[in-house]
Amino acid sequence: MSEHMIEIASSHGHILPYGVFISRVLKHHQVDLTGEKKIWCTESNEIGKAALRHNGLKKTKDGWVFKDVDETPSTFTPQTEFERFVVDQFRMLSTRISKVEKSLIMIHKKSDEDNYLITPSVSESDDEDDITEVESMETSDSD
Repeated sequence: MSEHMIEIASSHGHILPYGVFISRVLKHHQVDLTGEKKIWCTESNEIGKAALRHNGLKKTKDGWVFKDVDETPSTFTPQTEFERFVVDQFRMLSTRISKVEKSLIMIHKKSDEDNYLITPSVSESDDEDDITEVESMETSDSD
């Protein structure tokens, strides 16, 4: 696939930036790329401002957005009983998700604390080994 993309890019006199992206996706998913050409991210295959503008994007304080997207977010006012129902359901779902997230954070913290208390540190376990050795020496001396 990457060879095909490189061939197309070469025939048009420019490098496709998608090759870098696809290569990284394939690597991330541990696809064997043995024998494939390596594509590195360089200035020559970056997508420039002109290309972004040509594709209908404009730069704002929040980054690049499509030209036809309104910069000021509009608020949704439900008009029908069904829309009010859906808005209420999403609001309740959002509240439940927030509670679950808080619970998970508390569980993780508690688990981390429990693991810290259960797992002896390296120095503590070394000290216990030393005490055991001393006790065993005393026991063998008394025999």
